[in-house]
Order: sequence, then structure tokens, then C-alpha cells
Amino acid sequence: MTVRTFNPAFLSDEDTVASYCVRTAEFESVVEMLRADAGTASPHQIVIGPRGSGKTTLLLRVAAELRREPRLCARYSPIVFAEESYGVATAGEFWLECVSRLQQVAEPGPDVPDVAATYEELRRVLDDRMLAERCLATILDFADRLGRRLVLVVENLNTLLGELRDPDAGWQLRKVMQTEPRILLLASATQRFAEIDDPEKPLYDLFRLLSLRPLDTVSCARLWQSLTGREARPGVVRALQILTGGNPRLFVIVARLGQARSFHRLLDDLMALIDDHTEYFRSHLEALPAQERRVYLALADLWKPATASEIAEHARLSASQCSAQLARLMARGGVETAGGTDRRRQYYVTERLYNIYHLLRRAGGPDPLVEALVRFMESFYSTGELRTVGLRMPFEASALGGPQRRLHDATFARLLALPALAPHRSELTEAARSAGLAVPSDEKTHTGTTIEAVEHLFDHAETLLRAGRAEEVLPILDDAQRQHEPDGAVPDAKAVALIRLMRAAVLSDMDQPKKALAACDQLLDYIGTRDDVATDVAAGAEAQRAEILFALGRADEAVAANEQVTRRYGGEPRTGVASAVARAQSNRAVVIGLSDPAAGVAASEAMLNRYGAEENPAFRPFVARALANKGELLRSLGRLDESVGAYDEIVSRYAESGDANIRPVVAMAELNRAVVAGERGNAEGALRGLDEVERRYRSDDAPELRTTAALAAVNRGFAFLQMNRPDDALTAIDDAHRRYGDTAHPPVVEALGNAFVAKGKAAFALGRIDEAIEAFAEAERLVDASTNHSLAIIGARAANGRANALAAAGRHAEAVGVHAEAVDRCADDAEPEFAEIAAMSLLGTGVSLLELGRP
Repeated sequence: MTVRTFNPAFLSDEDTVASYCVRTAEFESVVEMLRADAGTASPHQIVIGPRGSGKTTLLLRVAAELRREPRLCARYSPIVFAEESYGVATAGEFWLECVSRLQQVAEPGPDVPDVAATYEELRRVLDDRMLAERCLATILDFADRLGRRLVLVVENLNTLLGELRDPDAGWQLRKVMQTEPRILLLASATQRFAEIDDPEKPLYDLFRLLSLRPLDTVSCARLWQSLTGREARPGVVRALQILTGGNPRLFVIVARLGQARSFHRLLDDLMALIDDHTEYFRSHLEALPAQERRVYLALADLWKPATASEIAEHARLSASQCSAQLARLMARGGVETAGGTDRRRQYYVTERLYNIYHLLRRAGGPDPLVEALVRFMESFYSTGELRTVGLRMPFEASALGGPQRRLHDATFARLLALPALAPHRSELTEAARSAGLAVPSDEKTHTGTTIEAVEHLFDHAETLLRAGRAEEVLPILDDAQRQHEPDGAVPDAKAVALIRLMRAAVLSDMDQPKKALAACDQLLDYIGTRDDVATDVAAGAEAQRAEILFALGRADEAVAANEQVTRRYGGEPRTGVASAVARAQSNRAVVIGLSDPAAGVAASEAMLNRYGAEENPAFRPFVARALANKGELLRSLGRLDESVGAYDEIVSRYAESGDANIRPVVAMAELNRAVVAGERGNAEGALRGLDEVERRYRSDDAPELRTTAALAAVNRGFAFLQMNRPDDALTAIDDAHRRYGDTAHPPVVEALGNAFVAKGKAAFALGRIDEAIEAFAEAERLVDASTNHSLAIIGARAANGRANALAAAGRHAEAVGVHAEAVDRCADDAEPEFAEIAAMSLLGTGVSLLELGRP
């Protein structure tokens, strides 16, 4: 079987099915809509994703399923348009293109018209309205003869609609799509567009939208194995995911690179890759509007993670213009930010391979080319493999001359400066001496005494963190700090401060808050002794410290620390400092709201009044967080309509954001919006919302998003209970447990525990006593390993419920023992809820003792 990167349409159905290994959840979602369709309406669907994201392959996989699965084949016939239908400019020509494609499914027979002859006849009709009517009549007659509905598979619908000459064509298409159940439209688009988003446009609210996210690490590993026939280390797959931005087409391209640990071979393969795929890279860039392209190329030129002001200066645009374009690029998925601390909130080209393409194609000298090569190697190889490449390079270079020799020498010198290779530096320099090469001086191979070197260090550390290799980051930071502080002399105070700030952030990410707090305190002590550390670093350090205090449960100190950030830095206009203040104000509102929800709402609104209209993307994560906090607090106060308004605002603002800091906030807003629908009495609306949230995030490898999917799955059970559908509720709870029962994250454990208590009560009410006993026992098992207070209450409730169920089954001796367990669970807590559970268990004990004849 041949994997075709650009023309999957040339594959047979068998090859399409055999090679399809990612986007399985999206595939199942599209097909499930078709399976569930009763035929009374037309569930038109559109798949949205950038070039190379797998839209064509997904649609062709759906078409193959419609042709091969007996139940679907009996109901549907897919009509696959050409990927670029450039000849379509009117409604009539759209239906004419459909007639031309009917030949794909036309089966010869005495009662089947000659489609080819019909098409040639229709091509001669010049009046577009008549053409549309006759083509549509032909299509519907064909559907009737087949006894199936026609699924029109149309690629790049946004481009096709944009090229229609007739302003009424869109409305004509809408009329057919709304009124003709024999025709379904399954389309794709490279981005959201006005015709589906604008209420004044013809196709508004016609489609069910399915957005393709970048591939997660699990999907990338599956794709790698499909392409190469072997498993790859998780770190390598994660590095390739970052390099390609999770774009399937780019991942396929990179996976084909030679695996030989030779710089010479790697350079040959990489240059061949760029030459072979220049048209693909170029088409991606040309698809961007002019000003977005300008900002994108400025970021590609800079290579390093860059702030909005740096990008604006390089692109020769104002800060507001640049911020607006960055927001659009992030919505497209072309640019992302790195989260954690303010200092790390910088912009990257999502698909790093474009960086390499851009620098290799237009490098004006050796430096950008060397930088591109070393960055690629750093992403592509593990530390051990980098060492192997480095040891071979001097011997490869000794046999070369001219430009190739100079390129090898320059790359080797840059390789020696990588923080990851610091433990192997002496070994590498000895290899260079053995090959008779000049060894770069220590000054050139140091991790550096400049901010540029630290920025590279941050980029590399970010790569390791995203690859789940956090334990490798701290030694690199320690080594870098030692190199910046030889013998106590500090050559660059800001560089040292940034390294220490990142160390605190990494420790916090690793769930080591005490060590993180100590690192923050040491950093602030260091800053206090110097006057040459930038204000943005100090503000970021104080905001980080306040977050750590909150994580340690020291709420009052966290509030005071956040207020101190505002007092000290509230008047500073520079983005790096102002965003730290926004962060502090958002966090302050969260902490205050825990004890006083109304005050928390007011604090959130004060933050939003100050920063809610900020266009600079650096503020967005904190604005999103403030909106989420406001929504949750309003919900706790019973102000449900206002709560939904806050959740709606998050979704409308940030649903298409690629920022890893914002996506979990959006997901939780979607979940909470669905839950509130149930609280307002709309159980069916809640169920639809929960289904969508679980479908959207269940395949994501980000822990926060998978947690949201799990909570949505659990809440489906409660929605069914609210709808008085107990059998469906029990099934939904079991399904959630099967998919997410191995998750140790406390919110998921708590949700599942409550769900199994609810399942036990529902089964008990239905008279299914044995099932109730098992459900209560499962709730106890879920929470028994935890000392969390909320989970302890669940355990006590479950024990009491199990004892009552045992008594109902006539197993009174067992019931007495389990009631005693429930009382024991409540014995050390004076809270009213524990006291109530203990009292009920004592009463149940008495009843069972009476039944046993032991008054």
C-alpha cells in the first residue's frame, strides 16, 4: 500500500480504510450523525481545519464507509466532488458538477439513464436557472432510482462559495438543502467563513460544524507506527508533534526523513524535503491575507519565541495592528503561545517546519541556516541521539571542503552550545580534536551570558515540558545558572532572574509547591539586591508566588500577595508588567470568591472592566479565567441566566483559540453551560451539550481537557435521571466509568463517586437491589484511597446506601456491619452532613438488629 500525502483520492476504499488510523473520533462522530438520521431532515455537516489537517482523508474515509457498511450502503450514496472545483461559479454549475460526478455511482442497466450523455446535453444549457432546474431534476431522479439519499462530498466549500458570481446562488443552494431530504451536504473548509457565521448570509446555521484540532501525542504515535511499521519513543513522537504542530500532512513528511544518525545524511534529506514540498509550504503562506502573512513571516524570521512588540517591530506594524493579526493567526491555529509564566507567554509558529522551510529558502547567510538546522535536530533527536550525531560530525567534516565544511563547522559549534549537551561537551570537543579540527573556545560554547541564550533555553525547556520530560528540565536550568554565575560573578542579572523564574514555574508545574515557593522567595531576594533586573521579571515572580501560596492553601496570604502586585505595578503600561497585574487580579477574584461569592463576582467584574477589552493576546488567558470565575460564582449564587451569559462570552470569544492556556477554560465553560441548562429544567438541552463536550475532548491528550470530557460523560447520567430515564442513566454512568475509571484526578473521582451513589439509589428505587449494592460498593472503592474531604462524604453516603440495600435484601447481619463502617467514616468529623449520615446509619443498625431478634 502506498501512502499518498497530497492525493488520498487516488487510494482504493480498501487502502483508505487500511491506512486510516487517526481522526477516528471525528470519523465516528460524522458517521454516527448519518446512522442516527431518521430521514425527515438533512443533517448537513462541515469539517473545518487548515491545510494538511486531514479533512480530505476524513471525508474520503466517510465516503468509503457509506459504500462498504451494509446498513449505510442501503441508505446513502456518496457523490465525491473534485478537491478543487474551479469551474463552479453559479448555482447551475454547482448542480452540473454534481451530475458529472454521478458517474461514480451509476450502475449500468436497462432502466438507468446514460449519465455521461445527460451531462453532455446539460453542458449546452446556457440559462443558469434552467440549468439548475434540469440538473437538480436529474439528480433527484437518480436518487429515486437508487432508492438512496445522495451525500455530496464537497471540498473547500469556503473557496467555492467565495468564487460564485451570482449573489443569489447561495440562497438558491440553501433552499434546496433545507427542503430536499434526498440530498445531504458533507463539506470541508480551511477556516470558518462569513457564509456560515453571519446571520445575514445564506448558509448560516445550516451545518453541524466539526473543527479538526491538531493531532495529540497518542494520535501522532499511531500515525508514526502506521507509516514506519515500528513504535517510537514518546519523547520523539512529542518532539515531532511540536515540530509539525500536530498537522498530519507535515507529520507524514517528517516521518519519511532518514533515520541515520549522520548530519551529512540529515542535511541531504532535509534539503530534499524542502525542495519536494516547496509548493505545499508556499500554498500555505499564499492562503493567508497580506497583513497576516506579514506577521507570520516576521515571526518565522525571528525563529525564537517572540513577544508581540518584537514581532510588530520586525513586521514594521503598530502594536495594535500586530496584536489583531496574531489573534487571527492563533484562531487559524498557525501561531500559538507558550504558557506557564508571563515571561514564557511568547508567540511561536505552530508548525515549526515552516520556520525551517522559511530560513532554508531565504537564508541570507550561514547563521539563520545553522540555527534552523540545529533547532530541527534538537526537536528530531533525543539527547543521546544528538550526542551520537555530534560525535560523528567532526569526522564527516574532515573529509569535506569549501561551503559544506564551513557549514559543518558552524553547526558543530552551535551544537556544543545546546544546554542538553552540556554533560557531553568535553567528550564532543575531544572528538573534534581527534579529527584534527579546531575546537570552539569556551566563550562560544557557553550556554551564554545574553538574553538570547536564555530565550533559547526557555524554548528547549518548553519542548521538554510538553514532551512530558519535566525531570530533564531542572538539571539544564541548574547548569545554565552555574554558567551564568561563575565564581560568584554575575554577568547578566536579568538572565539569571529569568532562569530562576522558570525554575519556580517548572517546580509548580511538577506539583512541588513548597519547593516552588522557596525558589520564588530566593528569586525575589535576589531581585531585591539589584537594580538591573527588568520590572516585568519582578512582577511575574510576585504573581507566580501568589499562585503558589494559593496552591498551598494559604488563601489570605495569596490575596495579600496579589493585591501587592497591583499596588506595586498597577500603573505600569508595558505589556509584560501589565499582564502580570491582570494575572494577579484574576487570581485574587478566584481566592476571594471561595469564601464570599458575591465579593468574588465584584472582583472579577473589576478585573474585566479594566482588561476585558484589551486586544493584546497576552491578556486573554487572564480575561478568560476571570469570566470563568464570574460564571461559576454567579451559578453558586443561583443567578443562572447571568452565569450562562459569562460562559457564552468565553465560548464566543475564544472557541477557536489555539492557546493551550485558554482551551481548558473554553472546555469547562461549555461543560458548565450544559450543566446549567439542566439546572434550569432543560434536561434535553443539557444532554445535547454534554454529548458535544465529551465528543470534542475525549481524544485530547491534555489532562485538563480529558478531565472535562470525563465530567461531561458522568453528567450525562444525571441528565438522564432528571429526564426520568433511569435505565439510560445507569448505562451512561457505566459507560463513563469504563472510559474514565482509571483517571486519578480528584474532580473525576469525585464525579464518578457521586454518580455511583446516584446509580445505587436509582437501582434501589427500581427494585434492582443487587445492582444497587454493587453500585454503592463501587463508589466506596473509588474514594477509599483518598483523604480528600469531599470524597470522604461520598464514601460515608455510599456505605450507608449499601447497608440499606443489604437490609432490603434481607441480609441484616451484613447490613449491621456496613452501617458500623458508615458510622466509623463519620466519627472524626463534626460537620452536620457527617452527623446526619451517622444518625441514619445508627437508625438503620437498630432496624436490622430488631429484624435479627436482637432488640
